[in-house]
Amino acid sequence: PELRVLELGANEISKIGDALTMNRKLEQLFLSRNRLNEIEGLQCLQKLRVLALQNNKIGEISGLNQLLNLEELYLSHNLLSEVKGLECNESLRILDIAHNKICALDGIGHLNSLEELW
Repeated sequence: PELRVLELGANEISKIGDALTMNRKLEQLFLSRNRLNEIEGLQCLQKLRVLALQNNKIGEISGLNQLLNLEELYLSHNLLSEVKGLECNESLRILDIAHNKICALDGIGHLNSLEELW
């Protein structure tokens, strides 16, 4: 497929698995308001620039280390307690981690391109 934008918000999706492996040209992925409890199955989406995962049940940031082009990450209204797992995402310009259970902002000091933090 030649998909560049995929909107799957407000469904009942609880697992990504390998469902997106054939969409290597995907640049924007919207999975907000689902039932995801982990970030997985996105490693092959190396052109991804925007990832929206608001309003899920995600407890930790993981599975993003190969998404080097990621510029916008939306994770508000999840179950995050810390900001870890962004070590390789130095292209991030926007990071939305509002309405979680985060006590400290450790793990973002290296994000030199960051323009907006919510």
